[in-house]
Amino acid sequence: MLKKERINLKIISKLSFVILFAFLHVQVLYPQAGFKAGKIEIKVNKFGNIQLLIPSGQQNLLNIYRTAILVGTSPNQVFDYLNDSANEDTVKLGTAGGNFRIYGSFNNHYWNLPPEVLIKLEVFGWKNASYALLKFNILNRDTSVLNAINGLEIVPQIAGTPESDTVRYLPDSGIVDIFQGSHVGYKLLSYQLSSLKAFEYYDGYQVDSNFYSWLTHGMIDTFFTSNVADTTIDNGAVIITSQAPVSLLPDDSIIVYYALAFGNNLNEMISNINNAESKYIVITSVNDEKRVIADHIELYQNYPNPFNPSTNIEFHLPQDLHFVELKVYDILGREISTIISDYLPGGHYKYRWNGSGLSSGVYFYKLTVGALTQTKKMILLR
Repeated sequence: MLKKERINLKIISKLSFVILFAFLHVQVLYPQAGFKAGKIEIKVNKFGNIQLLIPSGQQNLLNIYRTAILVGTSPNQVFDYLNDSANEDTVKLGTAGGNFRIYGSFNNHYWNLPPEVLIKLEVFGWKNASYALLKFNILNRDTSVLNAINGLEIVPQIAGTPESDTVRYLPDSGIVDIFQGSHVGYKLLSYQLSSLKAFEYYDGYQVDSNFYSWLTHGMIDTFFTSNVADTTIDNGAVIITSQAPVSLLPDDSIIVYYALAFGNNLNEMISNINNAESKYIVITSVNDEKRVIADHIELYQNYPNPFNPSTNIEFHLPQDLHFVELKVYDILGREISTIISDYLPGGHYKYRWNGSGLSSGVYFYKLTVGALTQTKKMILLR
């Protein structure tokens, strides 16, 4: 497939196109960072493309050729890997206790094509585990509000070949299952999947209008099998996932998590997805090691923010029992809602607050623990 991919450069010369296309060939072929854990190998190149390899005999066969973020704001404005992504922070690998973390960030400054976003990528892996967590922090760098539709572009080639790959959606678990003998699964963890489009690969599909139509497909395709009839062309499945639009103010961001897992059979893959989801629950409930060992009160920024109509509010309490109040106020200081008013032991807490029936605007949430208070601002945007 790589030899047929093209970049929509719009207004640059043919000579520049050839040079840049050759340059991208090199960057795709030679990943920036990677790790091996359990039965999987993950590689990420300098533009944020995530690849999954599975050991087979003496070599690791490529099972996922591409996993890359998509951010669409209009039919002519979609951030995608091939046409927009450029490196901002070098992709690096970190290890601790046998666990792995690939991190880096990517922007569209080189191509200067909207939307103006920054993508911060983290890929988490665990020793002896055949699953990973994909974390995308999407930041609005535009000067105006972006109504962003976020999703993934997935190009599989299970068992090293794209022919005969089958894609199906498992509604009971919310897993996108890709298989040809063995199985690779994806699950959107942080939001609800609103659209899933699968189609046959074709040369030149990577243009904004196509991506936007698939991001706004509005349906979940439940079954698709790649065509194997014509062996004279490159074929295989392409999968586009998406979630509901999110309004992002300038300099605001949204965090999106996906689980990625491998299994020799369906049950093994589902089990590994569940294991990844359990890691996600731990990571998002404590966020980092500081929350686990914190000896002070801390109120965290709500997410998503802006929100419509509900958002998550989290805080941490040190050990012992505390009388806690968590309240919401409007911009005039009038009390709108009491989320909690009770005695709580030390620990990390997360509450979902719903602003249904309220008008758009700035609100404040205030945490009171004894004589101590912390307040943060949030925005309801309808």
